[in-house]
Amino acid sequence: MLLWRRAVFSKHLHCLVHADKLDYAVSSEVTEQIRSLRDAVRTEYAACNEFALVVVCSREKEEHTWIMSSLEDYRRQPSPCDTREVRSYLMEKFREMATKKSTLPTGKLWKPAAREDSDESCVRLVTSLRAGVGKSLYTEQLAERVASLEVNTSHAEKNAGARFMNTIPVQGNAVNVPAVMDVLMKLVPEQNQFTSRLFHIDVARTVQSGLDTFLFNLLILGSLSDRVGRTWQRDSHDLYVIETTSVSTTFSFLREETGLQPAAGGAHPPSLPFYSLLPAHLCGSPIEAYQALLAEDEDSSPVAFRPRVNHSQLASPEFRRVFGYLSRHARGQSLDMYKYDPKDEVIDDPKACLQLLLRYCGVPDPSWLVLHHFVHFLDSQLADCERSVFCNMKLLGQELPGFKEFVVRFLLKMSTDFATPSVSVEAGLQAEGEEEDSEGVMVSVRRRWEQSPHPYLFFNSDRHTLTFVGFNIDKAGNLLDQDGGLLVPGIMTPHLYQSLERQRVNLSENFNSWDRMRRLVCLCKVLGQDLVRDVDDSYELTLDNVKKILAIQMRFRCGIPVVVMGETGCGKTRLIRFMCQLQAGSDEITNMLIMKIHGGTTEEHVRRRVEEAEEIALRNSQEHKIDTVLFFDEANTSNALGMIKEVMCDRRVNGRYIASDTRLRFIAACNPYRRHTQEMIKRLEDAGLGYHVRATETEDKLGRIPLRQLVYRVHPLPESMVPLVWDFGQLSPDVEELYIQQIVIRYVTKQQEFADEGMFLDEGELIETVTGVLAAAQAFMREQKDECSFVSLRDVERAMMVMKWFYWLSGEILDELMLKAEEDLYKRFDLREGRDVLTQRPEPLSRVTRALVLSLGVCYQARLRERDAFRDRVAHAFRDPCPLSGGGRQIKDEIDRCQEVFLAQMQLGKNIARNEALRENVFMMVVCIDTRIPLFLVGKPGSSKSLAKTEVADAMQGDSSISPLFRCLKQVHMVSYQCSPLSTPSGIVGTFKQCQQYQKDKNLDRFVAVVVLDEVGLAEDSPRLPLKALHPLLEDGTGGGDDESRGQGIVPIKERVAFVGISNWALDPAKMNRGIMVSRGEPDSEELMRTADDICNTDETVGLHIKPLINNLANAYSTLYN
Repeated sequence: MLLWRRAVFSKHLHCLVHADKLDYAVSSEVTEQIRSLRDAVRTEYAACNEFALVVVCSREKEEHTWIMSSLEDYRRQPSPCDTREVRSYLMEKFREMATKKSTLPTGKLWKPAAREDSDESCVRLVTSLRAGVGKSLYTEQLAERVASLEVNTSHAEKNAGARFMNTIPVQGNAVNVPAVMDVLMKLVPEQNQFTSRLFHIDVARTVQSGLDTFLFNLLILGSLSDRVGRTWQRDSHDLYVIETTSVSTTFSFLREETGLQPAAGGAHPPSLPFYSLLPAHLCGSPIEAYQALLAEDEDSSPVAFRPRVNHSQLASPEFRRVFGYLSRHARGQSLDMYKYDPKDEVIDDPKACLQLLLRYCGVPDPSWLVLHHFVHFLDSQLADCERSVFCNMKLLGQELPGFKEFVVRFLLKMSTDFATPSVSVEAGLQAEGEEEDSEGVMVSVRRRWEQSPHPYLFFNSDRHTLTFVGFNIDKAGNLLDQDGGLLVPGIMTPHLYQSLERQRVNLSENFNSWDRMRRLVCLCKVLGQDLVRDVDDSYELTLDNVKKILAIQMRFRCGIPVVVMGETGCGKTRLIRFMCQLQAGSDEITNMLIMKIHGGTTEEHVRRRVEEAEEIALRNSQEHKIDTVLFFDEANTSNALGMIKEVMCDRRVNGRYIASDTRLRFIAACNPYRRHTQEMIKRLEDAGLGYHVRATETEDKLGRIPLRQLVYRVHPLPESMVPLVWDFGQLSPDVEELYIQQIVIRYVTKQQEFADEGMFLDEGELIETVTGVLAAAQAFMREQKDECSFVSLRDVERAMMVMKWFYWLSGEILDELMLKAEEDLYKRFDLREGRDVLTQRPEPLSRVTRALVLSLGVCYQARLRERDAFRDRVAHAFRDPCPLSGGGRQIKDEIDRCQEVFLAQMQLGKNIARNEALRENVFMMVVCIDTRIPLFLVGKPGSSKSLAKTEVADAMQGDSSISPLFRCLKQVHMVSYQCSPLSTPSGIVGTFKQCQQYQKDKNLDRFVAVVVLDEVGLAEDSPRLPLKALHPLLEDGTGGGDDESRGQGIVPIKERVAFVGISNWALDPAKMNRGIMVSRGEPDSEELMRTADDICNTDETVGLHIKPLINNLANAYSTLYN
């Protein structure tokens, strides 16, 4: 009412904004008051008959707002507005605010921070079309000029460590005003504090809602407040810099206004974000800066596109050293006697410097970030080269002529390899306009690790000696890869090659011929570890792994963040753990912290984890002089990805800079961005319950692609992280077989129960046979075209666990039950056929062979829909001491018979068909629950998933069980959680904690609690990605990031809870690979007939009447379904 009266009796314009937020009661009262005032004005206050009142509401909500409906007669369409006029108006107002004169108590003029802005505006937008083109650098240099103001230097003299640039990160999908206020409240100036500060608002591109309102309130209205009443008032002496990456339409529109580049299609976008109206500085790429230098382009318009060279960056020692070497190399001058001199090497011509860097960096259109990494890496290696006594040609020029020239040329080749990103920057943003190949790759991987050569020459930690890995040099001086492919012709002279040979330097040595200790010595030299020890003898130290460790170390040296992308289970975590253990030098030192990222991980979790890592890193740096690694596993599965980007790329936590002297390093691992095949997408869409929302209608998307169509359900990487990604690669078949052998050795040699008929088997032959069988199984699975193709060494580990379990159970009771079932089967078969077939039976399986066959059935066969080919493939790998005379048919018979034994030990109710689906579901549940191996049951509704759960819960009662088989197994207690699109990570984690409480103080050899997630696939439609919380729970038995587990320890398998996930469709491989999957396809006609027959035979009369109809019913059902 007060606003209405002011509008009536005042000559000013009054405005009510966000009228759509008023509820019905308030809106009704407001409109009634407007009518009353209008009538009163007409009769009593004729002089006030003309008054201005504007009511504004959101276009999306205008049809649902009572106040707008009641004021329909007064609706006016907004007049067209020229954005250039608005921008000029705002520029004028921002200048006026900055030019207001004010004085200090001393009488001196208090200069605002805006005086250091190019247009003296107190608000500045710093933006670009792509990441890594100098926005942060521009802001930092602007902050340096602000800090040099007299008012700030005086304050800094009295307050050591005072900062005049304050960064406020804005991350996530929506602006979190309370979080921003938390940061701002810490920056409230003290009484009588006179400073001119720069506020750097770093806006992530993922922010989709609330940004316009946030910036309007802060920059135009001049204040910001939250729901608890905290208020921040903008001071005109401060400069506000908003940094963001613009969407392509906005950027093209701004360029069109400056006349530099027309907008695509010649049409203006229908709407622009509010920040596009602010005074802008648009940053460009190095190529654009080079072209601008050639054209001597100077644009002084309010919105200036200024792709200029940063001269202070070119004046840095890193750029000058690299320019000195590259310029001489380009002119063909000898580099043997050249050494960088800061006094002499000055870059007078920025065009020539840029041209050289663009020529040699190896990337067609690099960003400034890529160029900086190229220069920084090359400079670091060149500095080591200048310090090395072996590259001092004044001392060794006679013995090794041209050696420094060779080293510099090699370093240039290696720097190009390090600077080239593995994925395309454009593909990593929002997948707009991506081209899909036959495999459905969404983010194009430009360079796959295993398909690219990686020749490495490293200076060891002493900075004198060198390590050569991954290349050969022939007598002609050509640089070759390990397979003999030509990389660089004539990289050294034949004379130098002969000189090195005389010094007994073998440049044609095969790394694979090195023994393990020599490989460890090579690594320890680079890592700076004097104590050479084998921290994990089960880890295969291949050439590929050594090169990856060296690549990570060189990125550490140069301060380049490490972001690796690879399929689940490809060995990322284990390689990093081995590297850290090797550098630590002692098992007592903790220098690696793992944070398991999932959908429930928040910015607060990341902040606490980083602060904990800082404390450990400081201690390790001071006491042990080693690096400390914080590893973000599956970083792109959480909305906290913006915080992870800030930590890794900017080395900040909520605007606070991380100390650089702690030697704290960050590594992030992310899942690939890849789409399912069209066949797989169709199967998911037809899966039934949960997919009632079509993919074209869902809002849960990555760019234009629905998340459900991705192989891994992930969030888009921030643009700044995309150039840092390098493909981790896959294990080659030969290397994978070596790892399989190590796992088999660990189980066979340490589990002495692997004996048969009272006599121990030959360990060597058993290891070789089991390794061959499992390698054949892994190879077959990878050849599949669906979700079954995602296998890793986790599957091998589980196969050995299950084999050990079946071997134990066979000695207890299973052999006896299997033999009885086999005799009964053949007797029934003999009577039915009227002939003796006992002589045709294959040789009975030994105890260890049976355990291996049943393990294959659990860990591999169960996930396949077409299983005959698999059984035939692995059957050829069986050898003594695990003979298999019956081939693939015997594998099938053995698995079926064991499943029948398990089901026969249960007391099923009437009308329950003992069909194949129930038999397999029960069998898999019993095995996985008793071994505590996670299990995913995947099948359409009606495939006996829930029935199997109920029957298993009734049967597995430990010592109280009715059957002798289940008395040998654990007692179970099941806790169910019904998943839905509203599920949260905390709900799933809470269910696991509840089960852990049930196991507390129990004999875990005889009791197990089971988490059952019903309709687990429905939770994949939740935007919070709650199922990502399963990753650490299933793999390590921990929550991954909570204070209890601290994301570091691994719960022993014996102490974990069991897990069963029931779904109508397959989940993403990152989850499925952490457990065993059962895939139930559609039943065929024979299976339908057997099911109907079992149901009806419980009543003899019903059975007689129904049996003649069963065949026709089954065929009709199959026809209708198809």
